Amino acid sequence: MLSTEQLEQIENNLFELSEPLVIEGKEYKFARKTTEPKVIHRIKGSRFCKSEFGEENSDGVMVGVAAQVIEFGTADAGELFEPRKFDAMTLCENLSYRDMVAIQYLMGKPLKVLSTSKAHSSEQQSKQS
Repeated sequence: MLSTEQLEQIENNLFELSEPLVIEGKEYKFARKTTEPKVIHRIKGSRFCKSEFGEENSDGVMVGVAAQVIEFGTADAGELFEPRKFDAMTLCENLSYRDMVAIQYLMGKPLKVLSTSKAHSSEQQSKQS
C-alpha cells in the first residue's frame, strides 16, 4: 500500500525513489511520467520481454513500458533536473522492485481504495466468525 506522501507524489507526477538509481556513477532519485502509456507501449514492452527472457511476464513488460514513458533525474522545488530515460534492461538491472511497483501507479495503474463502510463491514464479519 502506498503512503499518503507517495500518493501525493504520484498525483503531482514527481515520484521520489526509495533507492536511487546509480548508473554510470550518477544518482537519479526521482521519476516522472513523460506521456500516458498507450497500447503500443505495452506491445513494445512485451516484445522486449520475449526477446530478452524468452517469455512474457508482467514484470518484464512493465519495465519495458516504463523505459518508454518514465524519465529519471534529480529534483528541487517540484522540478525534475537533468531528466534521462533508460533502456529496459538497464532498469531491470538497477531499479528496485519496490520502486517498480510504485512506478506502475505513476504510469496509471488504478489504485485499490478500500472504503470505510466496506472495511467496517469486513471487521464485523470477522468478529462474528
